[in-house]
Amino acid sequence: MKNKIEFNTWGVMILLATLLLLKFNALAFEDEQAETIRGTVVKTHGQNNGEAVVAIQVAKEAKGEKNRAEKVSEDFIVGNTDKGHELTKLVGKRVEATGVIKADEDGSKTILVTEFTLIDAKKDAGTGDEERPQKP
Repeated sequence: MKNKIEFNTWGVMILLATLLLLKFNALAFEDEQAETIRGTVVKTHGQNNGEAVVAIQVAKEAKGEKNRAEKVSEDFIVGNTDKGHELTKLVGKRVEATGVIKADEDGSKTILVTEFTLIDAKKDAGTGDEERPQKP
């Protein structure tokens, strides 16, 4: 009987510790603002569990030599989320994606996509990609 009580006590303690860790993980993302970017889904090098890794390539203008405007692009690696997995089937398509953006030590950026919409090419013709919105 004593062993059964000890076993149940450990089980309850492990369950409570797991729930506590999940709560802290959720709180870590509450403070981060979701941002929206527009761009083209591109395949990157590497695989994640056999699935291609994709990024959203955002085109923008930057000052180049002699202050001439040049088209440059910035890639946002799509993080491992349910919506991110859906984007692997949309390589070459333009999307508007919303999610939390994180920068790594090496300067690469990852977006944890929470939602996205496919951009209709006819409605979007001639507008080009837009730089991601600035935080207020």
